[in-house]
Amino acid sequence: ELLKEPKFKQEKQYRFSDAFDFWKLNNKGKSSYNLDRFLEFSGDEIITTQSLHEGQKKFVEALQVKNESIGSQTLHRYLAEIVSAFKAYADEFQLDVSVKKYKVKYKTEEKQRYSATIQDQIETYKLALDTSLSPELRLLYLLLCQSSVILSEVFRAKPEDFRTSSEGVGYLLIKEQTKTESRKRPVPIVVGTELMEELIAETKDDELIKFGAIEGPQ
Repeated sequence: ELLKEPKFKQEKQYRFSDAFDFWKLNNKGKSSYNLDRFLEFSGDEIITTQSLHEGQKKFVEALQVKNESIGSQTLHRYLAEIVSAFKAYADEFQLDVSVKKYKVKYKTEEKQRYSATIQDQIETYKLALDTSLSPELRLLYLLLCQSSVILSEVFRAKPEDFRTSSEGVGYLLIKEQTKTESRKRPVPIVVGTELMEELIAETKDDELIKFGAIEGPQ
């Protein structure tokens, strides 16, 4: 009798789709948009440490191409669900793989901020001195000459927010709605204190500057 070659038991090849089917089974058949998209972008690969890393990389890069403004926190949230599904499956079937979340390499373009030059400040102050303009507009330019004040704060300011300390130093109290509590502060009036008092006296509204109600040189 001829010797027969011994038959070796072929090990099951566990694939991405197996892990996601297991996840759905344990979540009462609920589907997951993130898991479905992961299979779409990465393919139904055999589960290995390397394929898990490469699959997540493909998933992230595909989403970044489709939506350039997608945030890194959003991507991490999507990956957390995917990694959780793989970890549960690997633990259940004792797979010899390392399931780690892919570190998103995400760069945001820094917004260029314009900083006023000394000449810009001089021209702004000249506009504040221009008596052909309305008191409100002149007051706006004068306020913008002060250090650290921003336009949105000027539009929220009220006449009573302009104050003078016991030492005679004028300041604008920023106390209305701000993004953070630290933004509530006194802004020193470093130029044109007396002029500011005159212009405030000429304004008639409850607000120092009524947003959108003024026109002048930009």
